[in-house]
Amino acid sequence: MYDATQIKPYAPTPAIETGPTRHPSRAQAYLLFLLVLVLNAIGQTIIAGFGMPFPIAVTLGEVLFILVPVLLFIQIGNFDLRATLHLNPTTPQMLLLSVLVALLAWPLAEMLGYVTDLVLSNIGPLPSPVPKPTSDGEALSYLVVLTVVPGVCEELLNRGVMQRAFERQGLWRTVFYIAIFFALFHLGLYTLLFTSMLGGVLAYVVFKTNSIYNSIVCHTAFNGVTATLLVLTYFKQIPDNFESTDWLLPLAAVTTLLLVTVLYYIGRLTSERKADEPYIAPVDNSIVKGRFSFAEMALLTVIAVIFVMVSLIGEVGTRVVCANPHQYEHIIPNIVQICQG
Repeated sequence: MYDATQIKPYAPTPAIETGPTRHPSRAQAYLLFLLVLVLNAIGQTIIAGFGMPFPIAVTLGEVLFILVPVLLFIQIGNFDLRATLHLNPTTPQMLLLSVLVALLAWPLAEMLGYVTDLVLSNIGPLPSPVPKPTSDGEALSYLVVLTVVPGVCEELLNRGVMQRAFERQGLWRTVFYIAIFFALFHLGLYTLLFTSMLGGVLAYVVFKTNSIYNSIVCHTAFNGVTATLLVLTYFKQIPDNFESTDWLLPLAAVTTLLLVTVLYYIGRLTSERKADEPYIAPVDNSIVKGRFSFAEMALLTVIAVIFVMVSLIGEVGTRVVCANPHQYEHIIPNIVQICQG
């Protein structure tokens, strides 16, 4: 018998959304990260083989193997550029606080680098990760390139695409995982501790302010301190061994407390903001807590294993080459400069 109640009410087929989607998924972000990791590792090796001046090599590597893949990823994936990269406005107050965060984080980073140095020095002498400039012009180019280029390119990847994909996990999970990704991105055991710390700090700032301009300024200021000290060392304004643990440990202890205070203040400032304040766009409603699948954890493990293997090969290989640089100078033209730091 015919029963009219069994007829389902008509429901129109949902329209297919067109135009840019809001932001990439975690799976898509994983793929981009792996691609950039491989491209950067291979590309930097190729660039080093040409014996280019260090500032030019850094600029080419950052632009070709980080910035370009990120922009292509957004274009091909049809993602919303502003939403994906946190391209929201900020204020002079927040920019000044970002600079202050960088200055306060620098002593802690140096202390973590010193601790790592103590551990890795048991393997052999540690070559400088950045070769010293050999001319006045190169020294000034160091100051510009090392300060600006990584601060822009690396932020668009790490605090842009990667962080946007992970923000559904909530604040502290996002900070934790972006800190790990930032450390893995640098492919070096020497930088593991302090890049994790810096990556977490920058992730916190962007999560709270929803503006990547703050982390770009913070990252740039942080690199600017290191680049300035490197240039001052070249011009003999400070001694080569100016870094002493006698003052570094107490300074790091004090600045770390101040750093936590400033970050807390930023958190309070953003949570108590008025709706019409310009420097924060409301956090996307889709940003809620989520869970990691077994596949994601397995992929993270694979990335970590690749990182450890590449780092160990790089560290051990550098020590082998630097033990007899003249044997390899026909393969790596600037090997003496790298080994002498």
